[in-house]
Amino acid sequence: MRFRQNLVRARGHIVFILGVIGGLMVVTWLEQAGPSAAGQAPVTALAAIEATTPLPLTIPGRSSAADLDHAAIAWTYFRTNTDPDTGLANSVDGYPSTTMWETGSLIVAVVAAERLALIDAAEARARLTAILTSLDRLPLFQDSLPNKAYDTRSLKMVDYANRPTQQGLGWSALDMARLMSALAIARGAHPDLAPAIAAATDGWRLDRMVRDGQLYGTSVVDGEVRENQEGRLAMNNTPPRR
Repeated sequence: MRFRQNLVRARGHIVFILGVIGGLMVVTWLEQAGPSAAGQAPVTALAAIEATTPLPLTIPGRSSAADLDHAAIAWTYFRTNTDPDTGLANSVDGYPSTTMWETGSLIVAVVAAERLALIDAAEARARLTAILTSLDRLPLFQDSLPNKAYDTRSLKMVDYANRPTQQGLGWSALDMARLMSALAIARGAHPDLAPAIAAATDGWRLDRMVRDGQLYGTSVVDGEVRENQEGRLAMNNTPPRR
């Protein structure tokens, strides 16, 4: 009876040990599954999975009528919240402020709307061109990278209350990474926009975001610019560069 009680109490440890053993068996099997003597690299776990199973985010087949209805509803937000002069979209309904993260989302939304036939190619190109023109006009934080927030109407650097700020808030490396990824998507959809994309970003000091293989952003605290390591669960604050 006592043995059974102890077994019940230890069930969590037993499950953990069995999980470790099972994981080791899978890794061993994957390492042995690839070619070995032909001078080729062994099959990695990811390659083995991709060879047999669609990626989780892959949705095969055509969009349903319900999917297209939902997409049309989502696109309504951008129709009603995009500034007609700058082409930038509000971060929330009726609030004329945006970040580079949200501008990246806007670019992806335009490309997606074109692919779903919610807008035609001419409208998509016009919207993307307006966005690129505005990106080219943005005042940069420390003349290096886009600020964390801008007024979608005036393109001025603003704080999180959408009040103009001369110094700015700093830059976010994660926001910039999302924006650059979105611009790559836009370039793939409209290759003719490649020169405009290059013109809008050529003056950006992207090298300032990277140090020792890690991403760094900046924040302004009590008037002092501080660097923040980004992209991990913890954030390592370091003194500002001199």
